[in-house]
Amino acid sequence: MKDELNLFFNKHLQKEYFSGLTCCVSIDGEVLYHEAYGKVSNQRNEICRKDTIFDLASLTKLVTTTLILQLISNKKFTLSTSLGECLPASVDHSILSPITMRQLLTHTSGLISWYPFYSHLPDKNIWNILNSINLLHTSQNSVLYSDLNFILLGEVLKNHYQASLSTIVSNHISKPYHLNSLSYSPSTWESIAETEFGNQIEMKMVNDRHYTFNNWRDVKFPIVGEVNDGNTYYFFNGESGHAGLFSNVRDLVSLGEMYVLDENQNRVIDQHLLQESLKEQAPGRGLGWQISDPFLSGAGHTGFTGTMLFVEPEQRISVGILTNRLNVSSPKNLYDFRKEAIQMITSYIKKERFYA
Repeated sequence: MKDELNLFFNKHLQKEYFSGLTCCVSIDGEVLYHEAYGKVSNQRNEICRKDTIFDLASLTKLVTTTLILQLISNKKFTLSTSLGECLPASVDHSILSPITMRQLLTHTSGLISWYPFYSHLPDKNIWNILNSINLLHTSQNSVLYSDLNFILLGEVLKNHYQASLSTIVSNHISKPYHLNSLSYSPSTWESIAETEFGNQIEMKMVNDRHYTFNNWRDVKFPIVGEVNDGNTYYFFNGESGHAGLFSNVRDLVSLGEMYVLDENQNRVIDQHLLQESLKEQAPGRGLGWQISDPFLSGAGHTGFTGTMLFVEPEQRISVGILTNRLNVSSPKNLYDFRKEAIQMITSYIKKERFYA
């Protein structure tokens, strides 16, 4: 498998799908493959290392999911608990108050997919903004992937613990499970992969939707050590339930192992709830997880910056692939790349176990 993946990753590196990549594959908690490719930047001659830190982008949602499922396992609330019951600021909001934890985790809340909260600055009150905008989408689909769902789950966590998200993640995920690189604020001395040159993609999104924001980061310089996501960076001071976390690939794979290793189940999340989280609860969605292409044989999640985590509980596999796909001259869609990588890895493992 190593030679095959080496060729595959190097081919996409040469085609400028990303400037750097790290990949880690574990089976039964044991690392089968862990390699790094390319550079942390398309400008600097600094090689990408196995322990290089990447902006996880929406993989942050899986950490938020884990924290919410921990609280449900500890009987603090249930999947049927509404925002009105666990988040006082939402009580008087007729749209938000009835939305349940299950709806937020499965993206069936009916909320719009994205909104540039930073376009309201200097107003930093999220509830003022939520009260002033049209929150409901007009799609006929019951599932609509939405950052707002996990922004709100982040607010639930902050209210419950009366602490910042960085403190919550540190106390309940990073420290107890020894995920030392997982944090909202990576240390400047660490190897950190660069992402986009300013927020060029979000600039276009804001312009296309006729919003206004003028305090963008300079597009002449790559973002490094700061979260790429605009809402998290400009509005939420680097910490949100939907984006903002950084990690190396081995710690990310360890997060996945919490969902596939029996010995971890009772320590992290109730076993039945954990199993349910990886099953389809709504079209293409588990609890926080994606249960559809390119993850048909298991569950996974992707991140806008070029990140991915895949787990397959039957085979007890956890696969992390971290890239900085935005740190190239023309960012590309990684869908086919991710799907082929997953197929290569799972096919190899199943073949090896068949002949073992």
